[in-house]
Amino acid sequence: MEDKTYNHLRNLPRAVPPEGLFDKIEAKIGQAKVVALADWRQFAAAAVILAAINVAAIVQYSQAQPETSPGMAAVENTIISDYEIYY
Repeated sequence: MEDKTYNHLRNLPRAVPPEGLFDKIEAKIGQAKVVALADWRQFAAAAVILAAINVAAIVQYSQAQPETSPGMAAVENTIISDYEIYY
């Protein structure tokens, strides 16, 4: 089966590109904008600073003690302190 397919593909005519296509491609490559290395360094520095700020915020948030919220256990104890739900 594979030999039949391979032989059929070998007998197909080769594709021929239009005249001048190679010159057009080379012209487009010559017009391509080159990004300076300094720009990439600025982007990398900004990404590192942003990641550091995020890590610092997460650490600060995880170490913070909630002062205004008594927690779920304290709320449940005050609601059911007398166990007389219906009067």
